[in-house]
Amino acid sequence: MKVHELLEDTNFYYVVSEIIEGGSVINRMRQIGVPFTDQKAFLIVRQIMQALMYLHQKNIAHRDLKLENLIFTSKNIENLSVKLIDFGFACKFNRKEGM
Repeated sequence: MKVHELLEDTNFYYVVSEIIEGGSVINRMRQIGVPFTDQKAFLIVRQIMQALMYLHQKNIAHRDLKLENLIFTSKNIENLSVKLIDFGFACKFNRKEGM
């Protein structure tokens, strides 16, 4: 998810981000009512692996990977572009020391 701006006041932090309208992967699976084909599942899993690889290169562990934390960028059911969200449990790690 692209973050455009971070703001804060005395009580809250605000994150201004791109609009992502597609809903979670789990909800899309329920909406369609049939399993994804192997080809569609591959496209989704590849994006997840690329996101995790990027995070791990930055020494960040997500620690809450589940279907509810993967969302489609578009309501169009043919658009399979996904984003990884909810970094509430994420943490930095040291490769030598672990987490």
